[in-house]
Amino acid sequence: MCRQHREADTTGSSLDISKGREVLPKNVKPLHYDLTLEPNFEKFTYEGTVVIELDVVEDTKSISLNTLELDIHSTKITSGDTTVTSSPTLSFDEDSQTTKIEFNDTIPAGRKATLTQKFTGTLNDKMAGFYRSSYKGADGKDAYLATTQMEATDARRAFPCFDEPALKATYTVTLIADEKMTCLSNMDVASEKAVEAAGSGPKRKAVTFNKTPLMSTYLLAFIVGELKVYETNEFRVPVRVFCTPDKEIEHSHFSAKLGAQTLKFYEE
Repeated sequence: MCRQHREADTTGSSLDISKGREVLPKNVKPLHYDLTLEPNFEKFTYEGTVVIELDVVEDTKSISLNTLELDIHSTKITSGDTTVTSSPTLSFDEDSQTTKIEFNDTIPAGRKATLTQKFTGTLNDKMAGFYRSSYKGADGKDAYLATTQMEATDARRAFPCFDEPALKATYTVTLIADEKMTCLSNMDVASEKAVEAAGSGPKRKAVTFNKTPLMSTYLLAFIVGELKVYETNEFRVPVRVFCTPDKEIEHSHFSAKLGAQTLKFYEE
């Protein structure tokens, strides 16, 4: 396990600019992320798995990527049918917010590789990365949903990634949550299936979204929570507005209508 120095002061969303901008090595380039996240609202944590498809640009025996406030449990690198390593050496640099993965065998330039990491993160209260947001439940007590704010450099708080705007890739996101929860991301839903609940807990589902266009990490978004929804079909695709249970869904009608009209105007 690589523990990401949680005691460090990381309340800001960006690095110390007085130290200059540090960029990741250019030996590999991300092509696609397959990301699965399962939030736990009792512990304010989440379990995650990320599978990153890589283009190997230079002969390499190491891969560096951005991480912050994540506990990495396992790391595996494959290339084709070959397992390059399932027990590499990991080192975390607090100043650059990077984890370096080192291994013995060289992956030649021109090959494709796959990096798989399992990790635990915190649904923090800093409005950064994958964080918790509160509202008042029907009993007057605080209730929570999980949402994201990745811009400018906080995707690394949500999952291990190449968190630089130029390193664009595509993303397939899967969110695992209680059956009553709404799961949202950048794309529409590709599939939904039931999954086993831990112990005698409530029924759970895994919602997988369609692959995104090529984009930067800071544009990725996802939400898990109990939400109301209003939908209008005044545009060629449905336009939906979501709100927390403590809000009146009727108040969303105007914004949904305006959103549909605005989309139609710009499309024409």
